[in-house]
Amino acid sequence: MKAIIAGGGIAGLAAALALTRRGWEVEVFERAPEFTEAGAGLSLWPNALRALDALGVGEHVRGQAAMAGQAGIRDATGRWLSRTDTAGLERRYGQAAMIHRADLLAVLLAAVPDEALRPGVTVQEARPDGTVLHSGGQARADLVVGADGMRSAIRQSVWPASPAPRYSGYTSWRVVTPPVPVAEAAESWGRGERFGYAPLPDGRIYCYATANAPEGAPGGGSPSCAAGSAAGTTRSRRCWTRPTLAPCCTTTCSSCRRSGPTSTGASCWPGTPPTP
Repeated sequence: MKAIIAGGGIAGLAAALALTRRGWEVEVFERAPEFTEAGAGLSLWPNALRALDALGVGEHVRGQAAMAGQAGIRDATGRWLSRTDTAGLERRYGQAAMIHRADLLAVLLAAVPDEALRPGVTVQEARPDGTVLHSGGQARADLVVGADGMRSAIRQSVWPASPAPRYSGYTSWRVVTPPVPVAEAAESWGRGERFGYAPLPDGRIYCYATANAPEGAPGGGSPSCAAGSAAGTTRSRRCWTRPTLAPCCTTTCSSCRRSGPTSTGASCWPGTPPTP
């Protein structure tokens, strides 16, 4: 039996690993010239770690991850609203972890046979008989897996009337900072905004933020990303405390990523912390 997988990200490589462990012949078509991951941090909850155990890579992933510590929710002043009972969570469900997406992808990539990997190949169409048209020609399989992202060519092939991605009403930013002495994870809630951070195993900090904003708004409506404008700075001072922003506020724009259906580039926090 043969499977073709469109997309060589975390989902595609996990599917490839699962199928090869069952004896399937697999080809993974990835449009990028190499299999890489440019994202930020990723939470792995107990079910995810159990799935990775079933794929035979759970211990390798744990070796690259920070096992979950204290976490909780703060308000915009820094006051704790709730704290997570991580010990109770672990007793009932198992361990959770935080890992950089690139490290998880590297573990999966190392476990998939080299002969299954086809970088630099863009999937264009899948047909009901299992034929896949791609930038290098065509191939056929008993199973075709679409793991090719939000604008999936596989989805469009099997569901041509599928609706286009819809903007959710808020934009998100993700960034990884240089090492900062932060021991716990937290998420702070402001008016129409959220900001969170969690430590990675090497001391770097994964930070993320969301802000409600109209689709296509300049800067995505970020509380402090509006091109360094006075309005953006004032707004961030009102919404966030220095302890909350400190891990991320000195990050350069080269490492900050903005996500959203209409996003075309990166936005970032200012270079100096706002004064609460």
